[in-house]
Amino acid sequence: MNKEELQKLINQLLEQSISDEDFTLLKKELKSSKESRLHYLDLCQSHSILSEKFNALIFERPPAKTVQREVQEESHDSMNEDELQKLINQLLEQSISDEDFNILKKELKNSKASRQHYLELCQTHSVLSEKYNALIFERPAVHNKRNEKQEENHKVRIIPFAAMITSLAALFIAVFIIGNKQQPLSVQPELVSETPFRGEVIAKVNKAIATEFEYGGLDGQTIKPGSWLPIGSYNLKRGILEISYNNGVAAIIEAPTRFTVESDMLINCQSGRLSANVPESGKGFTVETPCASIIDLGTEFSVIVEEDEYIEAHVYKGQVRVEWTNQGDISDKLLDAGNALRIIYQQSDNSKFVETIAAGIDLKRNFFIRNLNEPESEYSKNILALNPVLYFPMDVTEDGNIFKDWSNYKNDGTANIRKNQSTILARGKSGNALRLAGVNHKSFIHVSNYPKARFNEISVTAWVNAHSRPEWATILKNWDAFDYGQFHFGLNQLGHLDVEIQDLDGERHHITEDIPIPTGSWHHVAFVHDGTHVTLYRNGKKLTKTRINGLRVNPNINGLGIGTKLSEVDGQADKGNPGHWNGRLDEIAIFNHALTIDQVKSLNRSGRLLSKIQKEQDSQP
Repeated sequence: MNKEELQKLINQLLEQSISDEDFTLLKKELKSSKESRLHYLDLCQSHSILSEKFNALIFERPPAKTVQREVQEESHDSMNEDELQKLINQLLEQSISDEDFNILKKELKNSKASRQHYLELCQTHSVLSEKYNALIFERPAVHNKRNEKQEENHKVRIIPFAAMITSLAALFIAVFIIGNKQQPLSVQPELVSETPFRGEVIAKVNKAIATEFEYGGLDGQTIKPGSWLPIGSYNLKRGILEISYNNGVAAIIEAPTRFTVESDMLINCQSGRLSANVPESGKGFTVETPCASIIDLGTEFSVIVEEDEYIEAHVYKGQVRVEWTNQGDISDKLLDAGNALRIIYQQSDNSKFVETIAAGIDLKRNFFIRNLNEPESEYSKNILALNPVLYFPMDVTEDGNIFKDWSNYKNDGTANIRKNQSTILARGKSGNALRLAGVNHKSFIHVSNYPKARFNEISVTAWVNAHSRPEWATILKNWDAFDYGQFHFGLNQLGHLDVEIQDLDGERHHITEDIPIPTGSWHHVAFVHDGTHVTLYRNGKKLTKTRINGLRVNPNINGLGIGTKLSEVDGQADKGNPGHWNGRLDEIAIFNHALTIDQVKSLNRSGRLLSKIQKEQDSQP
């Protein structure tokens, strides 16, 4: 059929006035005619392209309500459903006048009842959209032919299918105008397409740390630092992505996450975690999730979505408004800095609405990566003042391949990240930390060379957080399986903090704590060799002290492994006993002189102050 006839049937379907006969004709046309399907998809795509504009005009939330505004909202006279539906239909057909468009915009902003009616249309569609895709876009099985014949003989109007017709109307509105707003991904329709839709480029990629996407940017191009991200849906399978918009909004997205860039004021997160930093110019920036909207009011906040289970909103600065629906009813809550909210959700038994339960939870201060620029802290200043020959605060390059050495020697480390690891970074003691998952991922940092101690003195310090205690787990080691360097620092076979030193005579000595290192918390660890004694410290306390005759000053091992013992031959993990660390490592430093006990204690204190300072900063409005 021609486009006019096709459009007429689609309009009848939208208006719920289509007969059984015409419904069957439309269904057959969309199944059998590629041209008609393309027309249908073009219409869908046009709405998708316009979604940014419509979102900004209609769904832009007003500033935080004042008492006067609430009174005005209560006194607003809502238009009836027929009038509202008429304007929505005109909007859909792109025939709405400027005057009526402003009326619709005002109605949806001011009337809770109209917004609820609109959301009910969306939710009704969401539940039935999969069934409609099956009816229209899939070829029928042989055994369904008799049923189709019965449909053709049935000439009455489709009263029993009224809800289904309404759902298809909402297909255009909910999916292609507001980008699957507040619908669980499990019930969102998937249109047949070779590649994901890519629209206007609107976000700049600042950092792409070891990222891997299911599909890239425009024409599938690699998403890398300095490139631009177009409107569209993405599946970040590995790594960490930092993007920013021209309005100043910045977002950090951690793998694995599925998200859709809708506009510079809206991002949809179907699963995973992201953090947003929103200046005044971006106020109103919104993160949509399967069951709620998190609307910024000038903030720094983070969101996690556990698909088909719950979403969480965590506010570190400023304020957000969280809006969600339960059985069609709209609820909202203001969250101030230092607070968090979890919304548990599931499809109701009749699959028409999303059932939600809101619950207050504690703020997760160390769960999200909120800044990829390593801060210059008092702790880092103290380390640098002690003249280290190597210092890794876990500052990475834009692509995540290199960890920067902040000492004057600039012996940067190369990241070895296995493909089955989602990310190598996590929230650290200060800024970010190296995140390692032991033998599951086998990632590490390799430093090919660095200045060795030459006068029998050496000190090593680090902040460590062990998730478990693998045998001979590595903090950092100048050592390999066939030759021994200056030190071997980590855990022993029992999970005790341990350092092995090679002395001037080539003999090896273990200096070991007498209990296993506690898991799940940060510890400041250090050892100091003053030429005659090696002292082991944890959290500023001296654990043990052993007399040792000097230090091997010209080892055959040039390199250094962080998180794993490496082979000097190829810089890869020792095949015999690599000792992969399971947990986090941060603020690693080597000094070619002996630190005093007061200096070790001072580093422990200044490191512990970092947590207190961060907590105070997170609580600021």
